Amino acid sequence: MLLVAAATLGLSACRPAPEKPPLETAQALFERHQYREARIELAGALQRAPDDARLYLLNARVHLALGEGAEAEASARRARDLGTPDAQVSPLLAQALLQQKKPEALLAEYGAQDSAAAYRMRGAAWLLLRDPAKAQNEFDGGLTKYAKDAPLLAMRARLALQQGQIGDAQNYAKRAVAADPDYAAAMLVAGDSARAAKDMAGARTYYSAALKLRPANIAAKIGMMKILSAQGDDDALAPLLDELVEQAPDHPDVILMKARQLVADGDMEAANRLLREKSAIIAQRPDMLLAAGEIALQQNYLSLAIDRFEQILRLTANNAAANNAAPNNLTPDIVKARYLLARAYLTEGDRQSAQRTLAPLANARDIPADLRPLLAATSAKNPPPVPQQ
Repeated sequence: MLLVAAATLGLSACRPAPEKPPLETAQALFERHQYREARIELAGALQRAPDDARLYLLNARVHLALGEGAEAEASARRARDLGTPDAQVSPLLAQALLQQKKPEALLAEYGAQDSAAAYRMRGAAWLLLRDPAKAQNEFDGGLTKYAKDAPLLAMRARLALQQGQIGDAQNYAKRAVAADPDYAAAMLVAGDSARAAKDMAGARTYYSAALKLRPANIAAKIGMMKILSAQGDDDALAPLLDELVEQAPDHPDVILMKARQLVADGDMEAANRLLREKSAIIAQRPDMLLAAGEIALQQNYLSLAIDRFEQILRLTANNAAANNAAPNNLTPDIVKARYLLARAYLTEGDRQSAQRTLAPLANARDIPADLRPLLAATSAKNPPPVPQQ
């Protein structure tokens, strides 16, 4: 009898543990930020249980985390069709429509609703439609009813930051953090607002908190990268930049920071090669074009440097035309680009082009000594045309 009992116990010990339900497995993967693995698990589960609304709801969350808005929308709508309460579906559907930049669909979905989420989504829709005044009306209207809604406060902070209202942005961001200390987007906009206010220590604290909440968040990592660079903390910056080069190799800020790191390391050739490879990405960023031009100029690649600096002038002129602004807005980057472009022309022996480039700066302050003779010979009354494409 004892032998039989022992054998039975031995057989029980050898049995494999029962498999977890696919939903439980996928949920665990999602919570560990293993989104691709969760997507694979859910794909198999949905083939076996195509009418399980819970699977579609989690599938929508996974696709959102991966930036796959269309797939997230499809899963959210399927979950709704299968009877999932709208209170669970609506936030996911809103995020999916936002990711796809579908403002009309957002307004159609949330136009008649009265909830904090509805105010957020209508505001987001108006931002996509480039009407910040209407967006602000939605956010402010929502805050009169839902004053402690952290996502609404965070979106209002982001709008204030975009409008250059740094103090207001900090105020709304702090209120968002106070309303929900576990809301990563609140920590992120608080970090961005602190950085805009030159509060590097405060920004670093907020970014650290955001990364504790969302370790894989690219925006928080990029914010932290900028702070570490500003603080000169190269020991912390190097491994973070390596992560970002792996995770977001085509993000403009990552490309620019990597190029600057290569320059600091003395590897000008590698920096220039990187910027050449990413030329299509940097073409819409004046700060990146400026860095690329400086590197090319330092290596005496004059034609490439001239092309980069002229791109800046074309880009800013085109942006000004699109926004009905003055074409010769002399921002620090534009002034620097004109100085460097003039030097490149002079090195090539093209004095006339150098003078034409400097003409809008004739009344500028802090003119470099080597360019003063040229400026003295030009007139600001007839500024030169911006180089044409």
